[in-house]
Amino acid sequence: MRPSQDRGFTLIEVILGVALIGILMMVVLPRFDQGVLSKYTVKTQAHRFVSDLNLVRFMAISEHLNYLIQVDSTTHTYAIYKGSLGAENLVLPTRSFAPGITVTGDTVFTFLPTGDADPGSGTTLTLAKGGYSWKVTVVLATGRSAMTQL
Repeated sequence: MRPSQDRGFTLIEVILGVALIGILMMVVLPRFDQGVLSKYTVKTQAHRFVSDLNLVRFMAISEHLNYLIQVDSTTHTYAIYKGSLGAENLVLPTRSFAPGITVTGDTVFTFLPTGDADPGSGTTLTLAKGGYSWKVTVVLATGRSAMTQL
């Protein structure tokens, strides 16, 4: 006699397993989206803003001119200017923060040709979403920027 070849799953068992996994995913994914993705969205936006601060500082040093970033918390956008504020001095297209991000803090960050931040310049911006917050700070004496989770 040959041993039974009952290894594996029947088609019905596979269909039921896939259906069960699908139902579980419909329940779990919306909750995953609200928590984990909010955290990483805020972190990514903070990284992007710090990168743009570093870019503006570099441009101020390399071109021996003042450069500014102006943040508009009502439209959730920011723009980079050369020399002074004004449409004619806009350097790059206006950038937007991700939808749902709350922006609070200083509105104008100015970098001098030496790379330092202007003493009258802003030093702090806070980005938040879904209970997660990141604080971006600029050191006036050096113009360097950093971010910390709150």
